[in-house]
Amino acid sequence: MGAPESQSRCGNGILEAFGPVPEECDDGNLDPEDGCGETCALDRRVFVTSSLYTGGDFKTLKTADAMCANLADDQGWPDGLKYRAWLSNSTTDARDRFVRGRGRLVMVNGLVLAASWSALLAGQLKNPLEVTEKSETYHGGVWTGTRADGTAVPNAEHCEEWATESVLPRGYYGYSDRATKEWTFAEDSDQPSPCNSDYAIYCFQSL
Repeated sequence: MGAPESQSRCGNGILEAFGPVPEECDDGNLDPEDGCGETCALDRRVFVTSSLYTGGDFKTLKTADAMCANLADDQGWPDGLKYRAWLSNSTTDARDRFVRGRGRLVMVNGLVLAASWSALLAGQLKNPLEVTEKSETYHGGVWTGTRADGTAVPNAEHCEEWATESVLPRGYYGYSDRATKEWTFAEDSDQPSPCNSDYAIYCFQSL
């Protein structure tokens, strides 16, 4: 008789990416705090930038991604080029710009932003996204152009596609110290904001 066929099992140290629940990682244990959870889902790192930008600093979404990647790379993190900005424009929803996966979204200091991408888009935040790539705290405005479900704010100018610093076009923003839907879509009376305002952006690891 031949050897019994091996079965897919999280925690056996073998990455089994083609099982009923594809594994994103398998580090040989079920410790949820080491970056690879008990269901072999990979944590994604997230941060709010320590740098502030006007709404016209980005020019394109890809340039905003490059800003995130450069900040991640400056910290010596692996896969720096896989960080992207949580930013929408008139043709692209922020949520569609990421390989989302099943794992947690975790800040630089180890606090969990959301248990999963699904939880984030459902508004189930565990903590505000207020920690920068330098593990410092930033409380303030964040350019997003994005509603809580990850879709672009409809009929928005998005600072003329994030390419103008004029005070006339405007862009939508959130607040980094909120764990409500205002993390990405503030309810202020002056929303949207003039594009010459100085705000941060959110950066998410996309694997």
